[in-house]
Amino acid sequence: MRTHKTATVALAAALTLGAAGTATAALATDGPDQHVVTAPAQAPVAQQQLTQQVRILQRTNQAVKPVNNLLEDVIEARNGRLSRSQAEQHAQAVERALNRLVREVRNQQADQAFQQNARQNADRFASPRVTVKAADQVQQHVDKLIRQARAGHQARVQRQAQAVVRSEVNLMTSIVLGGQLPTPDMEGLPQIQPQNADRQPSRGQAADNAPVG
Repeated sequence: MRTHKTATVALAAALTLGAAGTATAALATDGPDQHVVTAPAQAPVAQQQLTQQVRILQRTNQAVKPVNNLLEDVIEARNGRLSRSQAEQHAQAVERALNRLVREVRNQQADQAFQQNARQNADRFASPRVTVKAADQVQQHVDKLIRQARAGHQARVQRQAQAVVRSEVNLMTSIVLGGQLPTPDMEGLPQIQPQNADRQPSRGQAADNAPVG
């Protein structure tokens, strides 16, 4: 059986694409209409994972930035008092950012691969429901801070500002421990150990890992 030049080229192309990513090459039967059809190569799994991690870091920054802008203005304001226009601008910016974060978390949870990973690691990673809950707490504390800042009660503003900072830390921690980012490994940091990794998830954990409604 003779080997066609076209078949040799197709085989070389398939091997080359296969080394770079997922690709297929289809060769038609012998004849005048013989041709090669190749599917576009997909990004390697490692690249897809890195892209996802970068997006998570970006959306985390986008979520907390408007909250930090609010805190900075409150700290710099006399008696922590904000004008009506300042309060409205900050309230809208924070709400948009947190709503975007929650929407992306819910979209992520709809992915089947993510659902499988969440079920397998229910005792190791924070549930997306925790991130949604943390975002809601940030929003609640921000709303309270803005009310106090409009009234100009400095002592109350300071207490509520501290509550906002704590809620931000909770939000960022839920994202870091959500199983999508690398585990921190810098010397001097406390080690994050899996909790009962071999144990089946409890009923409550199974509920937490159910899709967010």
